[in-house]
Amino acid sequence: APQPPAAAPAPMPPPQQPSQNGESNNLSSSVLAAQDPYALMPHEASRYGSIFEQYNVKGDGYVYGKEAVELFSRSGMDKADLGKIWTMVDRPVDNRLDKLEFAMAMHLIVCVSKKGLPLPPGLP
Repeated sequence: APQPPAAAPAPMPPPQQPSQNGESNNLSSSVLAAQDPYALMPHEASRYGSIFEQYNVKGDGYVYGKEAVELFSRSGMDKADLGKIWTMVDRPVDNRLDKLEFAMAMHLIVCVSKKGLPLPPGLP
């Protein structure tokens, strides 16, 4: 009796392309996000980086209080909570935010104002 045709091998998924920040968007980052609702995903970090460039008015790699207050206040969050976020991310304290500090602040604001998560007591 003729044999049924062999099943074609399953196509291999394309190799992971590293994102602009050098991290690969792989399964482990998705699994991490499922476990930690505050996890910062690469696409979010990229978006916050673009916003950072718009508010880096002095072109020196920092966003200062005036610009940050203007932007962060748009979230509708309580000013006291915004102050807590600034205090959490401004490490070492220099009263300005570098790109990473800015991304962390933006992400915490989004987690609280858009995702309905509670403001964490501190950063991990």
